[in-house]
Parts: sequence; C-alpha cells; structure tokens
Amino acid sequence: MDQEEERRGFTILKTAHSNHRKCFICNAANIRLYKTPKKSIAFAFKYFEMVIKSHARVCGRHLDSNIEIKETDYDLIVTTRKYYTNETVALFRTLSEYVKFPENQTIFEAFNNLDTLTESHCKLITSWSVDEFIRFSNFLTSWKKSQGRQKNEIIALYRYYMKKGLTQATIAILRGNTTQRQVSRYLEQMRICIYDDFVPYFLGIVNRPREFFLGHQTPTCRIIFDFDDDTLVICADG
Repeated sequence: MDQEEERRGFTILKTAHSNHRKCFICNAANIRLYKTPKKSIAFAFKYFEMVIKSHARVCGRHLDSNIEIKETDYDLIVTTRKYYTNETVALFRTLSEYVKFPENQTIFEAFNNLDTLTESHCKLITSWSVDEFIRFSNFLTSWKKSQGRQKNEIIALYRYYMKKGLTQATIAILRGNTTQRQVSRYLEQMRICIYDDFVPYFLGIVNRPREFFLGHQTPTCRIIFDFDDDTLVICADG
C-alpha cells in the first residue's frame, strides 16, 4: 500500500480481472459460467485484501459443494493493482461482513431476528450490546411496520449511518435493492420517531425537577435582578 496515495485519499488494492464471457480465474470460455457468490467476494477481501467485481463470472471447477469459490483457488486469481478512494475501501470492509450471513441477508437484516443476533455483530453495527439495542427499540412505539421497513433493521441502519458518516448512497448499497432516496426517507422517519418517542423521556422540562434548573442558574441573574437563591429565572431570546 502506497502511504503517500493513502494520505491523498486513495488506497491501492489487488483487483481481480473480470469478464462476462470467461471465467475470471482460469479464462475458460464456452462453458457454463456462474455469477461469483457475494460471500466469496466478501471472503476474498476479508482474507486476501482482494477486490472481485460483482459482475465477474466463474466456472464450476472452482466452486465447492456450497457453490462458493474453493479456498485453494484464490491463489490462482490473476490481479492488478488499482486505486480506490478510502471511502470505497471502508465500504468493502463493511461488505466483507457478508461472510457471516446467508446469501440473501444483509448486515442490517440480521437485526430482524433478535433471537439470532450476536453480541459481536450488534456492537459492530450499532456500538450497543443486544440488551442496549432492545431497550432502545422498546422506546420507539410509534414506528409503523411495513414490508421491507422493519423497525429494528432501520434502527441499525440509522445507527451505522451516524456512526460511520457514510453517504446515503453507500448505505443503500449495503442494504441492497435500495435507492439513496429510500435511505433518505428511512433516516428521516427514524429521526422523527426518535424525537417523538425517545427524546421526551430524557430532555425537556417535563422530566426535570425545579432543582435541576436552579442548579444551572448563574450568580449574574440573581445579582442583576436582586433575586433570592430560590427564584427561578428563564431567559427567552427571540
């Protein structure tokens, strides 16, 4: 890795050759080709720091009984060095978490079943333990469940977006079958839900005793207006 290029916002990674009409490992043509499995793409990056394009095709001789690339065949892949933005590399690292999930499940969909959600994955995506995640989720009672928009999945998406500072387009890629506009709408809906259901329990005058506000008054108010220590002053600027 070129440190100078990394400082400029780029990282050099090994990238596999790819072709729609040939096996990207052995260049075999005129035989049945398969779309490279997502878990194999993630495995290649996680353990070999190798980028395999999603449109790459592979022949059956390199696939095991689980329809994944054989671990021994990654050494046969021909690569070139290419530049990627650091944000793209961060996306690749997140996508490599697909190694842990079924082919049809994303890193956010794992939160739809709290019984199988692991502590390590919950920490990775939300920085919370499973118990903390459940406790927060229970506050959000106004969320309306709909197909493709389950509450716990969108909470995880929202937390990961806030935690990583990724673009909405990047989050859309991570979720799969989702547009940037849909992600924007999910984030807005979750923000409103948190504001309505969660914030009132911890912010605002309703849940704070009078003594709390007296403790935040400065001597300036009492001196200027000649109030005693038990007089509450509220300043409104508008």
